[in-house]
Amino acid sequence: MENLRHRQARRPAQDLVLPARPAAAEELPPAPSVQVIYGANVQALPQIAGLRVSEVRTLMQQIMGVDPRALTLVNGQPVRLSDRIAPGDVVEFVHRAGEKGVRHELPH
Repeated sequence: MENLRHRQARRPAQDLVLPARPAAAEELPPAPSVQVIYGANVQALPQIAGLRVSEVRTLMQQIMGVDPRALTLVNGQPVRLSDRIAPGDVVEFVHRAGEKGVRHELPH
């Protein structure tokens, strides 16, 4: 029995048609990052745009050690856990501490 090989016809390199690459002026700018702040830690994370605040909190607890009790601010405003993060947002996790220097008078 004869062993036959099927050969593919190869095209010369100059005959290949490659998809057109956009010119530099046509290239899209990179998506704006989402800045995440927790204490002295600051991260630029474009990957979290579009996620819910609850998903970002869980992720940042693992990555940055965010305290589960920390208040979440987006662009300086408190948000709901169901809100979505947009490109360019600044997400900040704030741990509220006691007030210094405030005296509470006891009634006599």
